[in-house]
Amino acid sequence: MAKLTLADYDSIVLALRITAPISFMCSVVLITLFWRTKSLQTIQNRLIYNTEWSNLIYTAMWFIARWGPLAGDTSPLCQIQGVLILYFAMTDTFWITFLAVNVYLVVVRKWTDLEKKILYYHLLAWIVPFIVFIPVPFIKNDKLGPIIGSRYMWCSMRAAWGDLLLETLYVPTWIAFVISATAFGIIVKVVVGIRKEIKLMNSGQKRNRKMERFLFCTSLYIIQYFVLWSFPTINRAIQAYDPTFQDYFLTAMNGLCGTFRGISHLIVFTIGNLSIIGPMFLPPTVLDYLGVVPHESHASSKSGPSQQTDVATSTSKTIAREKQPKEEKTAEAISPV
Repeated sequence: MAKLTLADYDSIVLALRITAPISFMCSVVLITLFWRTKSLQTIQNRLIYNTEWSNLIYTAMWFIARWGPLAGDTSPLCQIQGVLILYFAMTDTFWITFLAVNVYLVVVRKWTDLEKKILYYHLLAWIVPFIVFIPVPFIKNDKLGPIIGSRYMWCSMRAAWGDLLLETLYVPTWIAFVISATAFGIIVKVVVGIRKEIKLMNSGQKRNRKMERFLFCTSLYIIQYFVLWSFPTINRAIQAYDPTFQDYFLTAMNGLCGTFRGISHLIVFTIGNLSIIGPMFLPPTVLDYLGVVPHESHASSKSGPSQQTDVATSTSKTIAREKQPKEEKTAEAISPV
């Protein structure tokens, strides 16, 4: 297969340097919304908020693009770019997996006080990738050379170390995806089973839509996880078999899947919290057209600490009560917010 031309490189770099700043700003917007809006500060949203801190640096490394390889394989810029791309790619994988696992623990396993357990999420998400990737620049092999070096468009693990890249990043990533998808499947099965047993009151129809939006939002995070990792995985798997392989489409998608993380996260975050974010930016007529009922926090200008109950936590309370007489199981019990 023909190698990429200089014009190919330039067009991909241009795309990366256009989308990376947009993605960076989307991450900034998401972080700011979470900081300034009490009603958005639920456990689930906090997991996405934590992800965006890694995305800020991750997208900045993609903006650097070919500046890393052009500086030379052993240059500090190339080494830093390569290590940080690998490190923050794995931290993003951890946080999205925790999103699904967190709901599973509350809804299915009936865990409580997950606020106190977020410390363990932090330890896994930040320390494990640190142990795996930070020592990489200091490891050398006389036969294969340094691990970090040019990958044509950016710096990462060199083609000669393709097998190591698959084993340390891509295989664990897809194992995490299977865990996330399985956990979400079990969650949906449990929630649907409870829904069938409960005769919703008229006032519960609104809350039923909220629960559906919550499940839809979680599914979108998992779907974007799948999409954003599919093209890089295909590209790296082929290059592990044939280090000289180059393809314009796969190379471009490999980079764009990195720069689109912040954009996709903000879109899904907005959809999942539309009742809170919508009234901040959209007129009432548009909200009515979309069928969005403003969150209680917008009903009054007086605002203290949010009393919002996390969706997964309130669903867990419903499951704990499922042995009670059915007439006592009201829609209020499974309120997602």
